[in-house]
Amino acid sequence: MRRFRRIDTWVNNAATSIYGTFEQTSIEEFERIIQVDLMGMVHGTKAILPYFIGQHEGTIINVGSVVSERAVPLQSAYSAAKHGVKGFTDALRVELMREHPNIRLTLIKPASINTPFFVHARSKLGVKPAPLPPVYDPHLVAEAILFAAEHPRRDITVGGMGKLIDLTQRLSPSFIDVFMLATGFRMQQTKQPDDQIDTLYSPSGSTASARGEWGKQANSISPATKLDYYPTFGRTLTAVVLSGTAVFMLHRISKARR
Repeated sequence: MRRFRRIDTWVNNAATSIYGTFEQTSIEEFERIIQVDLMGMVHGTKAILPYFIGQHEGTIINVGSVVSERAVPLQSAYSAAKHGVKGFTDALRVELMREHPNIRLTLIKPASINTPFFVHARSKLGVKPAPLPPVYDPHLVAEAILFAAEHPRRDITVGGMGKLIDLTQRLSPSFIDVFMLATGFRMQQTKQPDDQIDTLYSPSGSTASARGEWGKQANSISPATKLDYYPTFGRTLTAVVLSGTAVFMLHRISKARR
């Protein structure tokens, strides 16, 4: 503010996690996740909002997660915090629409991203945690944040798997329950012993890096993410695909009955 006299975009992006069952997680650890992942967003928004109100415009971008829509096992605290981020963002958005319509609010929901998040997380599994596949490169999230800064959107989900999980959760939450029961425990664990080093209460002190250890598996493109960039086109394309699928299935059923 001292240098440029205004702020155009504010990004809240704070997260840490614990991998383990709720039974294994202490109250203190659970509260720490809430303080960082949810209250970090709250404090950041409280800090910037007076400036945006004073200049009558601005864009707030909150980085949530796919688990803002669908919780995953072994991450109860993280799932609760990211659900809280979505609830906080949705409520604040409507308040701003009424009182300060030129202050925009976007929720970014990444799927599994190749960052050091997994190395830095606390593990109660006896091994290092792993991202649920497929994994995406972090530049896709950076691009989504930049797009939202220039073209305000309500929500942007990064990663095709995130879009699929979101859609399936809306259609059949019980199916995702069964899917998570079958895959969610095993696929979030590596075979590497846990080194007992994490950043739950303090930074690691190591050289910062945007990317983690999953570069070979990381997807560098995600066409499905673009659907949220242009939601009208995305909804139209989804309707066409679903209609075409329905027509094809009805044709197959009709043919089978002949």
